[in-house]
Amino acid sequence: MNSKAEIYWVKFNKYKLGNGDVGFAQYCIGTPLYIESDITPVKITKIKDRIVVNFSDGGKHEFGYNEDVELFYRPIKKDDGGTIKN
Repeated sequence: MNSKAEIYWVKFNKYKLGNGDVGFAQYCIGTPLYIESDITPVKITKIKDRIVVNFSDGGKHEFGYNEDVELFYRPIKKDDGGTIKN
């Protein structure tokens, strides 16, 4: 039986650093945007050719899905009561 999965991490806006390394922006569910920030990604979805990231403060960031965007998935786990938990 296939288990359901969710997007939990997205990397985007790749760029090359002066030393040749690759840099990028990223969002990960449950990880604050900045140190000591209370704004945290709570949901990441792909809708057609767009990525939508919803934040704990009610805000959202929407951007295009292209070959430079990487999506990372994880299985959705349920506790004994059937409630989805991360």
